[in-house]
Amino acid sequence: MSKFRIIGIIVLIIAIAIVIITVYDADTYSDFADAAKHKGKTVQIIGKLDRQKKITYDSTLNNLSLRFTMIDKKNNSEDVIYYGTKPRDFERLDEVVVTGHMNDSVFVAEDMLLKCPSKYTNSPDSVSKFEGKK
Repeated sequence: MSKFRIIGIIVLIIAIAIVIITVYDADTYSDFADAAKHKGKTVQIIGKLDRQKKITYDSTLNNLSLRFTMIDKKNNSEDVIYYGTKPRDFERLDEVVVTGHMNDSVFVAEDMLLKCPSKYTNSPDSVSKFEGKK
């Protein structure tokens, strides 16, 4: 075998390994039931804030945390705890994506993305303000 073929095969094996590792380690969209089955595995869950349940925010420096109840896309409800500052307008959000893992009795969110589409939609009045002169 020539030197170029050996190098080509090695590069191909490395490329395949990178693809496999990337696919295997990628965060997956999941639900609370699946996260409970695979405790410790990092997953992303999309859901809505359960406004019927209490939201607890501890702003002390030693225990900065936000605890709330979330309902996933399959209508499963679970307590979520996020260690960090409470996002502004948290109670008014439409949808939330949490990334984290299931603990014994609570989902521990390492990251949180708020989706609030109503905040970014234009009202008819704001659109008419930007219409050009005729």
